[in-house]
Amino acid sequence: DTGSIKPRLYGATSCYSAPSLALYTTLIPVCALLLRQSAAPALALLTAQLFCTSRLTEGASVTFKVLICHVLAVQYFYATGHQAAVQQFDWNAAFVGFTSHPYHAVPILMIALRTLMSHVLVSLFLPTVLLQSPPPTSTAQEVDLSDPANTAQLRFYIDQELLSGTLRSLLHSSVALTFFKCALACAACFIHRRHLMIWNIFTPRMIVEMLFATCFCVFVLFIVVLLERTDKILRGELAKLTKES
Repeated sequence: DTGSIKPRLYGATSCYSAPSLALYTTLIPVCALLLRQSAAPALALLTAQLFCTSRLTEGASVTFKVLICHVLAVQYFYATGHQAAVQQFDWNAAFVGFTSHPYHAVPILMIALRTLMSHVLVSLFLPTVLLQSPPPTSTAQEVDLSDPANTAQLRFYIDQELLSGTLRSLLHSSVALTFFKCALACAACFIHRRHLMIWNIFTPRMIVEMLFATCFCVFVLFIVVLLERTDKILRGELAKLTKES
């Protein structure tokens, strides 16, 4: 009797972070090609460190997780052979795999990805870190935590306020952190405006911090839109599945 068969749902416990994680794994080979042969293994260390971070920060606040991820992004900016100076950017990345370009947009995107690689990858991995066993909100409904599905990412489907609260905290924390770092860089330039190395050290550092802030905020906004879209599609598909069963 096919009418008594109940549908089963697989992979739903990681459905919210799966789209961004798929983008992350797609970009890893591209980033490895843009890096030098000696620096490419740093991407494997970054991936392992991000997975460990997602486990070690279970139950922590969103602000703390965003701070840890931002520290990792800055750490691997230097670990992949970069320096906080515009003249030290790897301009040869524009011609990796190409001898010429019919459009200027392609080399610009390749240089931008080579320079801001760590921030792009960490931002795409951010949902996996944020949505790993989130703490319950004060308005959360009673949920049976003995069920493994309720302690995974399906918790965001059960508690609608949890996802919106997490996304708000993500936006607030990201903007506040990047604004604070940019403000410090601008203050350093102002204080050392008569310094001999103002144009060699402090000004390039401020420019790099502005690039970091722009990249991080743009990708965080992309992650927020992607999670909201994923939640909408998930609720629609599960509603269809429930109605059919």
